[in-house]
Amino acid sequence: MTIKDLTYMLLTVEEETELQRDLELLQNKEYSAFYTANERIIRNILFLENLDEFLDFVNEEVLDVECFCFAYLCEKQYGISLGIYEDDVRPTLTSFLNGKGINLSELQILFDKERIYTECDDMDNFKASISAMNQILNHTGERLIVFEDSMYCDCEYSLFLVTEDLYTDIVESWESDNFDIYI
Repeated sequence: MTIKDLTYMLLTVEEETELQRDLELLQNKEYSAFYTANERIIRNILFLENLDEFLDFVNEEVLDVECFCFAYLCEKQYGISLGIYEDDVRPTLTSFLNGKGINLSELQILFDKERIYTECDDMDNFKASISAMNQILNHTGERLIVFEDSMYCDCEYSLFLVTEDLYTDIVESWESDNFDIYI
């Protein structure tokens, strides 16, 4: 399974049409129109503030389609993006899971226990925390899956809530040049 496969499995028909249109703009090098349609996503991926900066970027490099698809999914609320040096991701996780209809009372004990860090040092407890959340979510038929990306910055995580069956399919057949399954 590729990122595009996963993306098209999650999107509505309207969102899929929008994404295909955006990718055509990118492929056809219609960068101004692409930037206008995706300014927020581009800012999240590349940390560029305006069209001129984006045009400078695409003049020398190619925007990675895999990264764009994951950022597009996060923009559409199918997942969240977390930086590697986040002090405490509990508010972000709470908001995301709440928006997905997950009963947070079961996770509250875990959230109350300690802050959840995504730092590259001894304090990093992100992986252990996601594993603990997945154990709590076992009875729901859903799982959190985290992908690690180091394409444009040191490291960034994209986190999604997927069905147990989709999780299994992803883990068994994942293919990506830029994204590794973190957990």
